[in-house]
Amino acid sequence: MSLQNSPVRNNDTSLSPNVEFTETDGRTRRQILDDLLTRCSNPRCTTKTRRGNLKLCSRCKIDRYCSQDCQRADWAFHKSICKTTSSIVSLAYRFAQHALAVDDFICRFIIYAIIALDLTTNPNAWKDLLILVPITVSPVARPSAVSPSERGKTELAFHMDRFQVVSQDSFGLAMRRTTEASMREAKAKGLADTVPLVTFLFAPYDNQTKAQLGHRSFLYKSECTVEKTMAIHESMLEEVRTNFNTRMTNDLLDPWLVEMKHLLNKDNVDIIRVAMNDDVQNDTNNAMNLRGYLRV
Repeated sequence: MSLQNSPVRNNDTSLSPNVEFTETDGRTRRQILDDLLTRCSNPRCTTKTRRGNLKLCSRCKIDRYCSQDCQRADWAFHKSICKTTSSIVSLAYRFAQHALAVDDFICRFIIYAIIALDLTTNPNAWKDLLILVPITVSPVARPSAVSPSERGKTELAFHMDRFQVVSQDSFGLAMRRTTEASMREAKAKGLADTVPLVTFLFAPYDNQTKAQLGHRSFLYKSECTVEKTMAIHESMLEEVRTNFNTRMTNDLLDPWLVEMKHLLNKDNVDIIRVAMNDDVQNDTNNAMNLRGYLRV
């Protein structure tokens, strides 16, 4: 497979985590993505550089390499994945990366984690748990304006199934090492040891692979999973602790949960996921870059 210049993506498939902060420092989404430190997909290469400096496999749109030499060296392993990855899985994978560049979605993921893991009362729960997000694509209800070249194709939108809180031990020692690496990176960035670092694991599936979602070993070994570790600052914990335990409408919930009639808790926190899916379906201008078409 040939290489092409890396488009906007947001994933680090290596075991070295990428701790996400909610501040954007005035950078655009593309700049944020391009500036992320990402490893070359060749496991024998030690290069870790700006995401924008790596080049993407033009077929599977998944693995990134620092050079054609590295891609050729990794081809014996990569070819089975490259040739068998379905268009649906590839599209869902790319959409997951785009979703992690949407500030509002990052905020909602963090709110979900705080509530689902009960971090306001058990701030250390993140050390044993992660959040699994099965993802796929679904037809849009309200089509976007399309170019003549896309006319007649089925427009698809990013879709997240119900999130699952699972034990890190389900993924074995590799995930534990990832958590430890996240803690070291956070400490190097000046974060206190008490700051929760919650890992989200986005697992793309299609009709053929959906049945495998329950097999943790399959998910973790899959080249198509998107792993993201997010630092949750005390200000966010306090926001949830103070305002989400009342029936007041909160700025963080508007406009997707106006005049909340019930307390947001573990039993109904799934409304956050439902609202994000609805936002993608209603984004007819595709401002979030979470709608598109299957490759041919």
